[in-house]
Amino acid sequence: MFISPATSRRVYSIPVTCILAHAISGNSDVVDGILAWLNLYWQEYSDAMAKKSGQSRNFLCKSYRNAMAWLGWKLYAISIFEWFVPFLPIESGDVGSLKESIGVVGLTLLKLGFGEDGEGLTVDELHSRFNSTISDEIDHIKSSRRGRPSLRRKSSILRQSNRRVSDAFKGMGRESLKKMISDLSQVGLDSTIKSSDSCKM
Repeated sequence: MFISPATSRRVYSIPVTCILAHAISGNSDVVDGILAWLNLYWQEYSDAMAKKSGQSRNFLCKSYRNAMAWLGWKLYAISIFEWFVPFLPIESGDVGSLKESIGVVGLTLLKLGFGEDGEGLTVDELHSRFNSTISDEIDHIKSSRRGRPSLRRKSSILRQSNRRVSDAFKGMGRESLKKMISDLSQVGLDSTIKSSDSCKM
């Protein structure tokens, strides 16, 4: 048993997206609750794999990197195609900021999962980088919202009909990530993702 790409995308992508949406809306209590759930989910899974299945730390490390990479892929796709966005608790005027945050987190996780940034890290270090990637983006969101009141929690746009990057990044800042999102969407990667996802889901 292992964390498959499908599992990582389905179990983590919506909670991470909700974290960022709630952060933009100023609902810090909900953000903390979802983060705690994600940490508990991973802890229970890794303990079960180590104790009951006898899986090694090396196996868990490879499995975790695999999950990070595919989660990053799914988040990037969400930022391009706005999957699930109409169901998220966010004002319509903040959708652009949400897509940007989702894209930044997605590309950071892609680098950790598929690139050199995640090589040689232990599973605990990878988990720490995952958490810091999200917390750094939350910090950026908070600094951007400074002076704005917390919004009354909304169910979704559908019902309404309204930094730092991770320390793993060396030499690539937030503006570079934003430009990468824009560049990738212009060279046809968006259609590639759409086609690929239809085959894998």
